[in-house]
Amino acid sequence: MSEHETVDENGFDKSVWAPRRHYEVRRPPNFQLEEGDGWLRLTHRWFSVTAFLTLPMGLFCWMVPIGMYLSVAADRQLKWIVVLVMAIIFIPVGALFIYVFLMDIFNRSVIHITPREINIQIKPLPSRGNMRIDAQKIEQVYCRGIGSRDTRGRRNTDYVLCARMSDGSDRIIYQATDYKEDLRYLEQQIERILGIRDEAVEGEAP
Repeated sequence: MSEHETVDENGFDKSVWAPRRHYEVRRPPNFQLEEGDGWLRLTHRWFSVTAFLTLPMGLFCWMVPIGMYLSVAADRQLKWIVVLVMAIIFIPVGALFIYVFLMDIFNRSVIHITPREINIQIKPLPSRGNMRIDAQKIEQVYCRGIGSRDTRGRRNTDYVLCARMSDGSDRIIYQATDYKEDLRYLEQQIERILGIRDEAVEGEAP
C-alpha cells in the first residue's frame, strides 16, 4: 500500500485505524488533577528525559563557528568570513535546540474543562497550543495517529487528541506529549466532564 493510500486528506495515518476496546486509563504521573463542582483542571508537565538530547545538539551548533575558526588554515580576513557564515547558519539552529530543551524542562499545560468550554494555556515559555474551544460543539473526543516518514523512509506515527465537532469537522485539541496513554487519559477526563458517551470514531487509534 502506497503512502498516498495510508494517509488521508488531513494527514492522519489510516494504517492505524482500528476499533478499540474501552479501558480505564490511570492518571499518568506527569498529570496533576484538581476538580470542583462541574469543572476540572489538569496540569500536564512536559518534562521528559528525551529533552536532554536537544541540549548537546544546541551546544554543538554553537561550538561549530569556534571550531571552524581554530581549524581553518587561511589568512585572518578569510577566516573571519568563514566564521561569520557558520555563525549565521548554526547559531540560530543552536538557539532553537536550546529553546526546545527549555520548553521540555519548564513548560506545562494547564487544561481547564467545564461543560461550556475547554481552555488550554501553555506556560511559562511561549509555545503553540493555547486555545479555547466551545465544549458544547464537541460530539466526540478521540486519539488519532499522524503518519510521517523519517530521512530513511521509515514510517513513524505521532498521536494527537482530536475532537469531532457538531459540524462534522475534526479539530486537533492537544499534541504536547509523545505518549498515547497521556492522550487517552485526557480524552476520558474530557468525556467525563462533558458527559460524552465514548464511542468508536473512524480514524481512531487502537
